[in-house]
Amino acid sequence: MPRIRFYLESDPFPLHRSDSCFVSTPPLRDRLQRILDGIREGAKPVCICAPPGSGKTTLLEQARKDLDPQWKVAEVAGASGINRQSFLDAFGSTFDLAPGDDTTLADVLERLDAHLETALPCEMRALVAIVDADCRNARARAQLDTLLARQQSSRVRFLTTRRPAAEDPGDEDAPVMLVDIPPFDRAQSDDYIHTRLSVAGLRGDSPFTDDMLRSIHNASGGRPGGIHQVASRVLANWRNAQRGKGEPGAGRRWTSALRARASRSKESVPDA
Repeated sequence: MPRIRFYLESDPFPLHRSDSCFVSTPPLRDRLQRILDGIREGAKPVCICAPPGSGKTTLLEQARKDLDPQWKVAEVAGASGINRQSFLDAFGSTFDLAPGDDTTLADVLERLDAHLETALPCEMRALVAIVDADCRNARARAQLDTLLARQQSSRVRFLTTRRPAAEDPGDEDAPVMLVDIPPFDRAQSDDYIHTRLSVAGLRGDSPFTDDMLRSIHNASGGRPGGIHQVASRVLANWRNAQRGKGEPGAGRRWTSALRARASRSKESVPDA
């Protein structure tokens, strides 16, 4: 039977992109280490290539946290179009690089390398992270990969995140180092859900039964984004069902739970 006594301080399965809770599993730790090694060694730009909801942004955020202190990161938003202005905006805010009169993206990147040679201490390195670098077609994607590979230097490294495409070359032939993100297996999916509940301040029993966990994993395919969507729906359906049965507090929203937490005067585990 589903458990009915639990309390959560916040939404355990947020759908917004700012969420960056990294749940360490052996495959993800392996991918994270490959990313960090690729950035430090600099043989090729790194490309995190995986479907939507796989955790590309979360993996990138963890890589940023794990980089050595001498790395300075500029993030370019690729979703609105990868162009000269998007790079200038990122470099201006991160490296204090004046726009100048550059006419092409290659000119901007060449100026960045020259600027870092004179403006930053010799031990400092720059990582330019292009998030959602889903170019309009295969040719544009290949051109961007080639440009970044040509501009990568001892001071500047590049990292992109994007969706996979049928036209992507094999890892050995690609001008960038491709890193995929595998889906969770069942045990990892359960661990991920329990970790999310813990981060959200779970008190009392887990709201999910084993059958629920199995259904969430199967429906989501083990992708974090899918887990968030399915788990939120399962939890909402269960809470609505309890409310329909007259269970006290079964329909409480997360915002109400936060207000209730602030007003509590003693330790307790109220009904969900």
